[in-house]
Amino acid sequence: MRKRWAWSVVLCVFAGASAVVYGGQGGAVALSTAVEWQLSGGQGERLPLSNQEGLPGFRVIGQNDDTNFWQAQVPLDSRRLYRLDFLYVWRTDPVDGVVISGPARFNRDFPCKTAGMQEVGYVFMAPPGGGDQTFRLGQWRTNNMVDMANPILTTVQAVHARQEGLELGEGEEINGSTYHFNAPLSGLGSNYSRPLGTFTASFNTDRWVIAEGESVIYVHELAGVQQKSGKLEVGLSEAAHKGRLVIEVSKDGMAWRELAIVDKPGKVDGDLPADLFPSRQVYVRLRAPDGASLQLNNYQYWAVLDGPERVFRGETMYVEDRSDDPNVGVRVLDPGLLRPAEQDNVTIEVTNHGTAAFTFLARAGSRATESGEGYSIHRQDTLLAMGANDKQVSFGREAFGLDASETAKVKVAPGNIVKLQVPLRLAEASRLTTRVEGCIERDGKPGPVVFSVDWRFEVPFFYAADYGERLAAAEGVRLWWCDATRKISRSRPAPTTTGQAIRISAARNEFEAAQLVLRPEKDLENLTVSAGELSQRGGSGRIGADRVEVLRVHYHAVHSPTDKLGVTDDWPDALPPLAGPITLPAGANQPLWVLVHVPADAPPGEYTGEIRLQAAGWQAKVPVHLRVWGFTLPKDPFTHSAFGLGTGMINRYHGVTSETDKREVFAKYMRSFADHRISPYHPTPYDGIEIKFVADEDPPHAEVNFERFDAAMQRATDEWNITSFMVPIVGMGGGTFHARHAGEIVGFKAETPQYEAMFASAVSQIEQHLKAKGWLDKAYVYWFDEPDPKDYDFVREGMERLKKHAPGLRRMLTEEPVEPLFWAVDLWCPLSSHYDPRVAGRRRANGEQFWWYVCTGPKAPYCTLFIDHPATDLRVWLWQTWQRKIEGILIWESVYWTSGTAFPDSLQNPYADPMAYQVGYGLEKGAKRHWGNGDGRFLYPPEAAAAGAASPVLDGPVSSIRWEMLREGIEDVDYLHLLKAALAEKGAKLDTEARKTAERLLDVPPEITASMTEYTSDSRPIYERRQQIAETIELLMAQE
Repeated sequence: MRKRWAWSVVLCVFAGASAVVYGGQGGAVALSTAVEWQLSGGQGERLPLSNQEGLPGFRVIGQNDDTNFWQAQVPLDSRRLYRLDFLYVWRTDPVDGVVISGPARFNRDFPCKTAGMQEVGYVFMAPPGGGDQTFRLGQWRTNNMVDMANPILTTVQAVHARQEGLELGEGEEINGSTYHFNAPLSGLGSNYSRPLGTFTASFNTDRWVIAEGESVIYVHELAGVQQKSGKLEVGLSEAAHKGRLVIEVSKDGMAWRELAIVDKPGKVDGDLPADLFPSRQVYVRLRAPDGASLQLNNYQYWAVLDGPERVFRGETMYVEDRSDDPNVGVRVLDPGLLRPAEQDNVTIEVTNHGTAAFTFLARAGSRATESGEGYSIHRQDTLLAMGANDKQVSFGREAFGLDASETAKVKVAPGNIVKLQVPLRLAEASRLTTRVEGCIERDGKPGPVVFSVDWRFEVPFFYAADYGERLAAAEGVRLWWCDATRKISRSRPAPTTTGQAIRISAARNEFEAAQLVLRPEKDLENLTVSAGELSQRGGSGRIGADRVEVLRVHYHAVHSPTDKLGVTDDWPDALPPLAGPITLPAGANQPLWVLVHVPADAPPGEYTGEIRLQAAGWQAKVPVHLRVWGFTLPKDPFTHSAFGLGTGMINRYHGVTSETDKREVFAKYMRSFADHRISPYHPTPYDGIEIKFVADEDPPHAEVNFERFDAAMQRATDEWNITSFMVPIVGMGGGTFHARHAGEIVGFKAETPQYEAMFASAVSQIEQHLKAKGWLDKAYVYWFDEPDPKDYDFVREGMERLKKHAPGLRRMLTEEPVEPLFWAVDLWCPLSSHYDPRVAGRRRANGEQFWWYVCTGPKAPYCTLFIDHPATDLRVWLWQTWQRKIEGILIWESVYWTSGTAFPDSLQNPYADPMAYQVGYGLEKGAKRHWGNGDGRFLYPPEAAAAGAASPVLDGPVSSIRWEMLREGIEDVDYLHLLKAALAEKGAKLDTEARKTAERLLDVPPEITASMTEYTSDSRPIYERRQQIAETIELLMAQE
């Protein structure tokens, strides 16, 4: 399938030619030395090359909430795109204020966050007419000393995503037949976006500043696609608001008609006139009339499109466009698939602006970007070293792998534009710098370089090829292995690093996995796989073959990436069993999931075994090396959990109707939950607490029967190891932010005497019984979900009623702590992105607890639950859970396989379509609104019931990579708890330095997660830390 772009970093890097040219033919310029700078006032000084960062720059000192800056006149070309990059350093503890930067008319503020060097950059479009612009580097109300260094100004061009003849940039997307543009005013491109027509207004950080007589024009066109209707939304800031905004529309950009006048801050929206359509292009002008001064911080446009439905999210990357020949124009159309070690092409467009034909040659290459190779620092070194003579260097720069055999060649007549595909094979690395350069052929030989474009990027994690080990050669099949915390693309090449065996390490009573990958050169038919027992080296320990399971990794066709991390491709997730022989297609990776369950009584040490592979005309044996640590994971995990497990969905897909079949299937799902150390909301769905309300006696009361519930809950605690469960409160009422309903018991409304008496009788008996059984500390009441402020009074009333009559029942709420609900909640469960450690610390001091959750949100850059996110996401989420002293995790559902809204008359096949579609919330039947790939779906039905079974299917659920990663993360936290306990018990027996080293292992290193939005997509830091923890636990246990 054709990929979507998913840039981890979108930036252009160093100049391919002269370091002293700007304007004209473009390139990069070190502004520190290229132009004259003057201080606007206040205190400041120029910094020499020998300053702390080793770069020339500027210092300003803010005092008394003032503003001051260094300024210079810099010529810019009309409507050309530029990128400004620089460093800044707060020399004292940061407080308020911002760094100001760039042209005064296109300023970008950077907030005062933390002390230390910050590396920043942004793109802007120069105004029509160009000319000298006042550039500034300084501070606004910081009361601080700020150093700024190495400002580099580069001419760039925008490269937009393309799909089937359409071109969309950042902020644009098509979903079905609806086009939506949300101007990315706070994005990398600042004032620029693909639909931007022309403008006379200024821009500041994240908003247009439209003064009297100025305007901004957007042009909405989609390569000839007819728009059938349209809608518009604009937003004005309250800051410095004066006068009115006039909104006008046009079909040709010449004859304008007034659509609306906005005379106050805030958002306004409305449909565009029907007689404007159908149209292939729509112009929108935002104009400030006489006396007006406005700040526009929101602009959105929707259109209903004619033609076939599609899903397409736009992206924009910026590359340097450097040309030393005015007769040669080069534009990058498509940078290629960006997959390491694969043969690909960069597509460029070559224009002949001259009067004579020429033959254009182009080559492309890449190299690994060195660790710590910062954008601005590296560029400065390059510019200082290269000098103006670099443009005379001919083809063959070996550092970029430019190979003479990969030259693309085309003849271009005067005035013509031709496309050229330049061969490119990316290096095998996760961070790459790519170069395309071109020249004019002279006398049959390449001349000097006249065009060069460089860009640096991180390879989309899904296509990373810098991990794994190739195993012993097996004729016709490339065999390799890697750890379990990876999502392997079908196309990535086998690793070049070699190994001798699959290596796994695990504690006793732990599940641990690795992936064995086969990539046959031709179809591999009738493949069977079996695992042997694992034998202890130098000992008598045995781990039976029944403890080694081999599963098949299933690939799902992701048609609509969840967010910017995803790509349109086949993604691995479900792990169905290997049922009978299978055939593997040639040229594609097929991972096998090798899962070992170490018995609780296994002797510690090294174990060896093998995986046997056999197919038509082919066989192989793969060694397995297992290290069993000398400690045991407890039966119950330390992390509490609450996951939805919808029995209605399970029964519908499995085709089971009898109670016996339902219970048998449910037990198999609970076995999966237990094996993964996770608890469902309701572990006793067929044996709830039975309540009979008696309203006609004095006093009204409840008769509660716990007999069936007790037997089922005993099994749940003893056999399925649940750590928590939800207590449904009949008559409590409930709801969500979307809708709610008040409490009612046998016709009596809340707050009536009869209701209060029966409610009190029921909940008090439940509390007392759970306490007597020893289950009260596992119980929680979760009766309202994600309240809005409008719901707070309603929620508080219900919580206080529960507290009054059953004070020992924990009251849980999926909400971050807010003052209107203080003292009404015992267990806060905010969305992970809304967790505030400062507020949480204050509430914990009052005895309140914290869990947190993920669902359809948050999305990138947070750790979350989607199929098209790194495998590390859910595992790192548990490290973040430990890091923030959070006690439990919640996810709304585990078997959300279909949406009754999106599929009102059928069942979705979750193997064939990984997207989770919205349900309810007032949506019309048939509407397919996206929640994200895999949202609410960790377990799959058996493949025989993938689209619903016609007759009962009694097999258990199919696991997934994400379900396995949840277990891995929970087990990681178990390791940390065991280390903490071992330190408390035996840490004093270590010497001081060894004890401190061990204690530091309780901290989560930044290599795993530096913040909520900065975390590793590479599993190596996790495994390295985990091994250190395991070795230290063994060390402590050995102390006498």
